[in-house]
Amino acid sequence: MLPMTQDNGDLDSLVRKRIRALRVAQGWSLEELATRAQVSQSTLSRIENGQRRLALDQLVVLARALDTTLDQLVETAAEDVVVSPTIDARHGLMRWPVRADPGMSVVRQRMTNPPPAGTARMRAHP
Repeated sequence: MLPMTQDNGDLDSLVRKRIRALRVAQGWSLEELATRAQVSQSTLSRIENGQRRLALDQLVVLARALDTTLDQLVETAAEDVVVSPTIDARHGLMRWPVRADPGMSVVRQRMTNPPPAGTARMRAHP
């Protein structure tokens, strides 16, 4: 288990912001996410606020509780950084606006519906 250290402080800060943003987007309190992740509320608060070091095992548990992947939680690509996930209640979806050129709106959406019964109906997209 390798804790995230100050050597990669930018990533550390980004991951903390993502954890909080994903929690808030779900409409969850610290207590609710802490319960889902089976960590104490104070531990989760200290993780979000940078007062506790992030450990790989904690990130895995938090990613699962937030219904995301570890890869998405620690992704560093500048052109695809989660800034403020939102719940689209009308469609029952979570959407992640990503950085883009000024005046441009880009949204990343995770599709989790089961695949269609027939593979002929499956389509690929960029």
